[in-house]
Amino acid sequence: MMNSHSKSMRVFLTVVLAIVLLSQTALAAVTCTVNSSTKVYKTASTSATSAKVSKNAKVTLNSINDSWAYITNPNNGVNAYIPVQYLTLGGSITVYTTSSTYLYKSASTSTKLVTLDKGAKLTVTKRSGNYFYGTDAASGKKGYVKYALVSTTKPAEAAQTVELTPTSESGISCTTSSSTKIYKSASTATKLESISKNKKVLLLAMNGSWARVKDVSTSVTGYMYTKYLTLGANVPAYAASGTYLYKRASTSSKLLTLAKGAEITLTKRYNSSYFYATDKATGKKGYVKITAVTTIKPAVTQQQTSEESSEASTGDNAKITKLLQIANSYLGVPYSYSPNPPSSFDCSGFTRYCYKQIGITIPASAYTQGYASAYTKITSINSLAKGDVCCFNTNSSDSDLSDHVGIYLGNGQFIHASSAGGAVIIRSLTSGYYNSVFSWARRIIN
Repeated sequence: MMNSHSKSMRVFLTVVLAIVLLSQTALAAVTCTVNSSTKVYKTASTSATSAKVSKNAKVTLNSINDSWAYITNPNNGVNAYIPVQYLTLGGSITVYTTSSTYLYKSASTSTKLVTLDKGAKLTVTKRSGNYFYGTDAASGKKGYVKYALVSTTKPAEAAQTVELTPTSESGISCTTSSSTKIYKSASTATKLESISKNKKVLLLAMNGSWARVKDVSTSVTGYMYTKYLTLGANVPAYAASGTYLYKRASTSSKLLTLAKGAEITLTKRYNSSYFYATDKATGKKGYVKITAVTTIKPAVTQQQTSEESSEASTGDNAKITKLLQIANSYLGVPYSYSPNPPSSFDCSGFTRYCYKQIGITIPASAYTQGYASAYTKITSINSLAKGDVCCFNTNSSDSDLSDHVGIYLGNGQFIHASSAGGAVIIRSLTSGYYNSVFSWARRIIN
């Protein structure tokens, strides 16, 4: 008969095996070198120390995700996790971006080269500080990408749930700005054909990152990324959600708040991130994020209109809506240990700044925000509400359980200024690293 110790060991081994199997990817074995003596961990958490590994030790890289590498020690066959910064790559690795980000000319967020959508494929060959150097498969351009924003596992991509209806009977004549692909649905898993640069297409509809087009030369109708379109005529469109018109192609140059459903006319694609547009209501001209517009007029209630306009009501729902709109508008703004909001942020400076914009002053540090007893403490991720300040224990070596903070967006995601990511980014709370180090949240707006 199996005793309780044996049963526990069997369960433990089963769990370990499950973790190992889930962590493996199709990545071909790549031998890497440990560049500094460090610890390895049983799970992707610094609270789960397994052993130490010496400088110059050779290990086999199995997968990468969220700043962590899953490795095997070829000498003893032991699997473990190690922070990516301690590895020197020994070969080419195929990775995918886990969220929208950029390829940079150099290892600096001030040298943007190419916009990379979530799921963009790259081949990386070396690590430089907080970056990998590699090649973007779509454009062929070489540059640097934040290693905290890539994974060897291709992220799942939701198919388009809204059928894009035509903007006009015959479509609007456009050209492709780069060689790209047309897909059966708004998913890169459904390729119909490849299409070359400067090819004529008819724009039938557009919604965020995706456009429904017809290839004039082949009559193929499908979906392509909006950022690869050069507009051939003015396109009537709407703000898909509350957003901004900017003076320049930069989120730091806000000109006008656009409520959900605001009518705009797109006159040209400025770059892979922005359209140049005119706001119909005011006649003002400026730049709008490509991902923030649609040719499908969204349903707008009077409540939504008031919440998302610059004259939002003072109700709690309106404040939360405005808070999340403000937080999302700073996606990609650089992280800094000496922040200068809104040009750069650290984690607590970001949450404090966003709340300040809706007239609420919260404490200054991650510690004081996390331990502010004036606000309701939420201990379960399942009980979180939009706008809650999420608190994390990212340093297990001290007794402070609120070393890092972010703002909950809903749907299991939060937005934060990340030192590892080097910018304001969105991450999941339902699994992975931040799920494992979540301490609690503080509800600032009840």
